[in-house]
Amino acid sequence: MINSIKQMSRAPLKLIALFFMIIISAVLLVVGSTMLINSNKQLNDIEKSCITLATVQQNEDAIEVSSTFDGASKTYRNYKYPIYDSIIPTDILKFDNANYLLEPEKRPFYGAYMEEYNTSRNSTFSDDYTVIEFTPVTNCVPDHPVDVEVTNVLSGELEVGSIISFCDHYNDNPQPLQVQKTYIATVLMKDNNHDDSGGIEWAAYDFAPFTTQHDKNGNLVASDISTVTASIEEVNETFINSNRKEKWQNMCTSFKMLDKTIPVLPTNNLDLLPTFHLKQSSIVDGRKISKKEFDNGEKVCIVSKDFATANNLKIGDEIEMPLYFANYNESPGILFGHDSRLSFSLLNANGDIYPVFSNHKYKIVGIYYTTKVTSINDTTEMGYDQIIIPSKSVKESDENNIADYGVMSNETTSFIIPNGTIEEYQNNFSKLDKSSLLKITFDDMGYTQMKHNLENAKESAYILCAAGIIVTMIIILMVLYFYVIKQKRQIAILRALGTSKRQCYLFILSGLVLWVIMGSIIGSAIGFGLATTNDSYQNNSYFSYEYSLLNYDENNENEIIKPGDDLQPSLVKISILTPVILTGSILFVCLIATNKYLKEDVMQLLLENEVK
Repeated sequence: MINSIKQMSRAPLKLIALFFMIIISAVLLVVGSTMLINSNKQLNDIEKSCITLATVQQNEDAIEVSSTFDGASKTYRNYKYPIYDSIIPTDILKFDNANYLLEPEKRPFYGAYMEEYNTSRNSTFSDDYTVIEFTPVTNCVPDHPVDVEVTNVLSGELEVGSIISFCDHYNDNPQPLQVQKTYIATVLMKDNNHDDSGGIEWAAYDFAPFTTQHDKNGNLVASDISTVTASIEEVNETFINSNRKEKWQNMCTSFKMLDKTIPVLPTNNLDLLPTFHLKQSSIVDGRKISKKEFDNGEKVCIVSKDFATANNLKIGDEIEMPLYFANYNESPGILFGHDSRLSFSLLNANGDIYPVFSNHKYKIVGIYYTTKVTSINDTTEMGYDQIIIPSKSVKESDENNIADYGVMSNETTSFIIPNGTIEEYQNNFSKLDKSSLLKITFDDMGYTQMKHNLENAKESAYILCAAGIIVTMIIILMVLYFYVIKQKRQIAILRALGTSKRQCYLFILSGLVLWVIMGSIIGSAIGFGLATTNDSYQNNSYFSYEYSLLNYDENNENEIIKPGDDLQPSLVKISILTPVILTGSILFVCLIATNKYLKEDVMQLLLENEVK
C-alpha cells in the first residue's frame, strides 16, 4: 500500500484533482438524495394531511336600502342588505365530474332546550329583550323621552311601578299616548341624546310577535300574527280578544327558553366545518366522531370545553337533547356568539312556540376547544356551548319546526374535493347555467403552493443527483486512464519480476482505494452537514393527521408529524452508503480493467509500451 501511495504521489496535481472531485461527487449525491427523499416524504405528508375545503355563498340579485329614523337628530340612517330572487338548492352542485370526497352539505343548526344545564354565555336573552306594559304619566307624543309607569314586566329586569323615560325613538311619526291607557312594547335601554340632560331612555324597539316559519322548500308559511306593524300596541279589549296578548307572552317565554337553549350543529364530517379545517377548533379530550358513527347516524356528540366545564361533563357521559327548532339560514355564531342577535322568531305560524320534534340521549365522545367564537361582523359556524352531532343521527323530520330558511353561505355550506383539483372543478362548474349565481371559495391549507415548492425541490434534487453521477463517471474515467491504463507497463514489469496477481492488485489499487474512501467520507460528512441545514430538510411545517380524511387511525387520534423527523435515519444511511457505493463502483471498474491486463501476455504488454 505504501508503494502504491508513493506511486500516486508522484503526480500530486492529478491526485489533488481526483481527491476534490471525489469530495464533490459525494456531496452532490448525499445532498441530492436527501432532498429527493425529503421532497417525496413531504409530498406524501401533505397529500394525507391537507384537505381542500370549499365554501359556497349565493350571490345577491340586488341590494336594497333600508332606513332607520333617529328621533334625536331627526335624521335617517341607511342600511344596505342583499335581496335574493330565489333560494338555490345544493343540488346545483351535483354535476358530472364533480369528484367529491365529501358532497356539499347545507347545515342547519338546531336549538336544544336543556333547562337543567348551565351555559357559559355572559348575557341572557330574557334580559336583553325587555317587554313591558306601561301607562303614560301625562298625555303625550313620545317623539322625545316622556315619563311612563311600568305596570307589568313580561321580560327583563325592570320593576313594576317604576317610572322610566320612554321614547318611540325609531319612529318618524309617533302616535299620541293617553293617560290611563295601557300599552305594550319591547324596549331597549340607550343613552338619552335628545338634549344635554344626559341619563338614559327606554326606546321602543321594533320587535313584536311575528313568525319566520318556513317549509322545506324555503317558502314562508302563511300566518296572520305578523299583521301588526306598530312597535307600540294598546292593550285593550280588542287586543285581548284577538289573543294578541298570548302571542306577546309566547314571545317572552321564547326569550326565557333561549337562555337555556344550546345550539346543536349537525354535520357529516368535522372537516366540513371551516373552524376545524383551519384548526381554530380542535379536540382536547376524547376523540372525534368516527366516519362509521357519521355514516350510521349514531347518537354520539362532541361538546365545547366551556360547556363541559360548566356542567362537570366528561367523556362517556350522556346528555339529553330536546330539539325544538331548526334554522337553515344562519350559523350558530350569530345568535350564540359575542353579540347575540335574534333575527328570527321562535313562534310558528300559529303564534306558538315550536314543540320538541326530536329528543334523544347522546354519548359524549370528545371535548373540543375553539379559539374563535365570533362576533356579528365576523361569523362562523361556531357559537358558545355548541354541541356537534352526526347529521344522520336526527331521524325525525324537522319540517314543521323550521324557524328560518335562507341561501347557501360560507358558514353553512361546504364540500371537500381531492387535493390539486381546484382548477378542474372550477372549469367544470363554470359550464353550469347558474354558476354565476354562486361564489365558491377554496382553501387547500396551502397544498398547491407547498406542492409547487416541493416539486421544484425534487427537480433540484434530480439535478444534484445527476451532477453527482456525472462527476462519478468522470472520476471513473480518470482513474481508469491515469491509474490503470497508464500503468500497463508497470503491471508488465511487476509480472516479469514474478510479482503475484494479488500483489499487483494491491500495488495498483490499494492507494487509490484509500484516497477514494477518504474523499468520499469527507464529502459525505460535508453533504450531511449541508443537508441538515438546507431548507429542504429543515421544514417548519407541521402536518396533523387528527382530522385527515385519508389517514384515519382509530388508535392514534392526535398524531402530529413534522416532515423530516424520520429523515435522520435516512440521511445517516445515505451518508454511510455513499462512500461504500463510490468506492465499490470505482474499485469494481478498476478491478475489471486491471484483471484484463493481468491476463494478457507479459511480453506483449512490454512490446506494446515499447512501440508507443
